[in-house]
Amino acid sequence: MRELTKDILLYIEFGISLTGIAIIVYGALRAVGTFIKVEVTRFCDENKVHALMSIRADLGVYLLLGLELLIRAEGLIPRPLGRMKGIKSRQRYL
Repeated sequence: MRELTKDILLYIEFGISLTGIAIIVYGALRAVGTFIKVEVTRFCDENKVHALMSIRADLGVYLLLGLELLIRAEGLIPRPLGRMKGIKSRQRYL
């Protein structure tokens, strides 16, 4: 039963990680596409600075959301810290 639960959590962790990566890639592709569109039409548009700031803000939102999902997925399954020089392991106190 414990192994089944661990396997299910691993699949959930993998799915959340993939979702986070997909969000980051989508945001980056969208930002690049919008940037190219702004650069092509820059001679006609007077608000280039505003458009670039908007692109940066949108990309930042996608990056933060994707990274948040990646961080949450990593913390889903508790893992031992391991032995690092100068740092006591959690297992010693359990």
